[in-house]
Amino acid sequence: MKKYRDYRTAIARTLTMIRPTDEGLAKGAKAIQEILNLALDPDTIVDSDNARIS
Repeated sequence: MKKYRDYRTAIARTLTMIRPTDEGLAKGAKAIQEILNLALDPDTIVDSDNARIS
């Protein structure tokens, strides 16, 4: 069975690593944007054993 990968854990981990500086916030925002771009990609699906299918 194919399903979309859950990126919530990646977002949560990224949020904990963001430093409260201008540079840290900018890098954190960029990282979150990239994670969300992966989540929106229709080719990013996984099968039931969590192996990536492209």
